[in-house]
Amino acid sequence: MNRNAVIQGFALGFMTGLMVTVFDGFYMAMPDLYIPPGYPVVLTCFNVVLWTALGGLSGVMVWLFMRRPGSSKNELFYWALFFLTSFICIYGLLGKLYLPHMENMDFILKVHKKTFDYHLSFVWAGLLVLFLLFRFRKVSQESRFSVLMFLPELIAIIALFQFCSNPECLKVITLVKKFKTGGSIILESILYILGTATIFILYALFFLKARPILKKQPLVYKPLIPLIALLILVIFYMGGLYAAVSKRPQLSPHPAPASTGVETPSEQKPGSVILIVLDTLRASGLNALKNTGFLNNLESFARASLSFETCVAPAYFTFPSHASLFTGVYPPEHGCELISGYYLADGFVTLAEQFRAHGYRTAAVVSNYGWLNNSFNMLQGFELTSSLRNIGVNHTLPFHPALNVFSYLTNIYNKVTIAYRIAEDINAQARVAIDQLAGQPFFLFLNYMDAHTPYRAPSPYDGYFLQQQNPQLYRLNQYYLQSRGKNSKDSWDKYLLSQYYGEIAYLDMELGNLMQRLKEMNLYDSSLIVITADHGELFGEHGYYSHYCPMFDGIEKIPLLIKFPKSVKTGSVKEIINLTDVYPTILSICGLPVPKNISGIAFGDEKTSGFAGVTDNMIVHEGTYKYMDPIIDDGPPLLFDLKNDPEEMNNLYKQLPEINVKMKKALDKWRENHKLRYPAKQLLIPDDAKEKLKSLGYVK
Repeated sequence: MNRNAVIQGFALGFMTGLMVTVFDGFYMAMPDLYIPPGYPVVLTCFNVVLWTALGGLSGVMVWLFMRRPGSSKNELFYWALFFLTSFICIYGLLGKLYLPHMENMDFILKVHKKTFDYHLSFVWAGLLVLFLLFRFRKVSQESRFSVLMFLPELIAIIALFQFCSNPECLKVITLVKKFKTGGSIILESILYILGTATIFILYALFFLKARPILKKQPLVYKPLIPLIALLILVIFYMGGLYAAVSKRPQLSPHPAPASTGVETPSEQKPGSVILIVLDTLRASGLNALKNTGFLNNLESFARASLSFETCVAPAYFTFPSHASLFTGVYPPEHGCELISGYYLADGFVTLAEQFRAHGYRTAAVVSNYGWLNNSFNMLQGFELTSSLRNIGVNHTLPFHPALNVFSYLTNIYNKVTIAYRIAEDINAQARVAIDQLAGQPFFLFLNYMDAHTPYRAPSPYDGYFLQQQNPQLYRLNQYYLQSRGKNSKDSWDKYLLSQYYGEIAYLDMELGNLMQRLKEMNLYDSSLIVITADHGELFGEHGYYSHYCPMFDGIEKIPLLIKFPKSVKTGSVKEIINLTDVYPTILSICGLPVPKNISGIAFGDEKTSGFAGVTDNMIVHEGTYKYMDPIIDDGPPLLFDLKNDPEEMNNLYKQLPEINVKMKKALDKWRENHKLRYPAKQLLIPDDAKEKLKSLGYVK
């Protein structure tokens, strides 16, 4: 029997990998979740390889100890000691290990989510193994080892870690989705006690009774047959679960919009319209990669398009900027500017509603599921929508699959650590939408979030802008130094920019794939295609990171490329335009009536397009000057001469008092003329919407 210890260890590890996969598969049942097609296979293979390796190493240790005289009666003891103890330590550590990977390590460390029981699951699992060790030490007649004998213990240990890390993890299983704790520590504690007790009771009453069956002689020397049967069951389980999840409506149908009061014109409609927003892409990000070979597809697209050199984002984050893009009015007018829960009023006629009212099919495929969803009324007018979280959202849970840690450390299959759908998955869903819409004119909105934090471009893009032989080790070292406060600002800022540029290069590749698909379907030439962004990003400029900050140049300046059908207009436009102006611009190009009650102006206007920002964080452009509201309470305003100071380093409000007063008056007058259109409706944000925003780092 000792000679078979290594083989038995491999078999035990193989079985363990299958059981871990079964429990990890539960995460696939989370609502509103996108499962990449290859995820079940990758998850299964990883778990099987990892735990089979542990089983083999445990078998070697058992074999070494069983060689000692008088040790043959303690075989089960050694298996429990070397395999189950190691499994508890490794499985628990990998599942609970919190691995930050956003732009601000201080912020991450503050919002580190502790498990509900402060890791007591290690204690419960350890007590179970101690019980086994004590029993196997005393009961020699159970010393013969069977591969399946530890199946009850494995199920109990996995269940303890999965459940005890957070009682609310039961919400992961949709069978109990309606359970509400209301944040009560008492209710959570009751659930925790009942759940933990149930696991131990089931183990004692059912699994221990099954041990005599599991240790029968045929399973001692011939574990292959039951393991094959178990593998088949797991394959059917994972396949069936994925099939059930994949049958969810990836493109959800929406009811028809309310009438806009505009009759559909009888003449032939113009071609299809595709509006693409590259979330968090600042204009300087594209400029930095020009003529480097990493932006070939966007550069080719720009040559066939009308390119706007100065496009201003209406606000510094997704919600208000998209609301302005969809309605043609500025943030103070639509009111979607507070994270506290305001949503887009029904009274606005969105761009999608305009197209749908004129006979277009409409669809939206979005990566930023946190803001662009029905909870905030941002998808009104779209006939088909896809706003799903990615499987990587489980990375934010207190306990997650071990695959997440492997992916984090190696950047292999890194989508399992990213909460949003990456570009290749958005493209896959876009192809589904186009196939459903093809045959008549359509309006398709696509939102890509890859340039957003956590800046995790897939290999090899993550290393393109790093002068390092091993980008992964360099990344981990940067995170370590930053978390310890030992990193220099220059080194950290350069690292973040390198990963941001890597994301842009990856986006360029995927946009090229999308354009190629449109060409294959004979849609590219005849369609109006607009590529833009909702806001930019800062990487240490003025001491700020990300985009929840004042609207300096890196935040406000975004790209805008408009490819006309047949590319009838190309070239560069120097005049200023606002993202709010894109609404009437698209309608005018398509020959559709532009509403008179909007603030945006087709192709922009220097008198209005230079205004941007939310109520307490506004800017205005006039000529070469830019005026900004005070960025701190009781602080001075900011006035910059962008011609001589493009990096906005010298505040001229004291040196140029007349210009300062003039621009402040212009901004105050603009505020008076752009008040809230509809009474502010504050939404009591549902728990699921809050969790979506948390998973993307928008709220704590």
